[in-house]
Amino acid sequence: MEIKLLHFALLSEAIYFIEKFKAKKINSNPKIFKAKNYLILIGGVGEQNTKTSLEYIFKNYKIKKAYNIGIAGCNKKTVKLGEVFINFNNLTTQNTPAFNKSSENLELFDMEAAFFKEICLKYLNEQNLKIIKVVSDFLDKEKLQKDFVKSLFVKNFKKILEEIDD
Repeated sequence: MEIKLLHFALLSEAIYFIEKFKAKKINSNPKIFKAKNYLILIGGVGEQNTKTSLEYIFKNYKIKKAYNIGIAGCNKKTVKLGEVFINFNNLTTQNTPAFNKSSENLELFDMEAAFFKEICLKYLNEQNLKIIKVVSDFLDKEKLQKDFVKSLFVKNFKKILEEIDD
């Protein structure tokens, strides 16, 4: 069976997928849920959490495709909150939240994608991984409400599902 990994940093990003897929928790550290041919990993925020949780997954499961799905801040208010970007080139990953970054170009900022890609490329070809980011803020908030984060994924569930069911 082909197992697809859905990697999220936060439970609030993943919870709607867990609910919709009726996924069952199969591991606590890292948090892993299983449904059909999906493993849903809540890997935690930042470099160390991302790398540690993904190494665990690849050592213990045979993954065919991997998707990093999560929120990202955006430096341009012309973009709508909740807009989805897939394999977007101007994505900067950093270990601390980005604030008020200005540039001529549209940029997204997250805390996992580059580390996700680095680990996954040890085990998978690039065509078997995808990075899906949902705009959550304009680099002006220190902390987002969990319900708001979940609502972004409820709103975009069908669009994201089309990307992972390829």
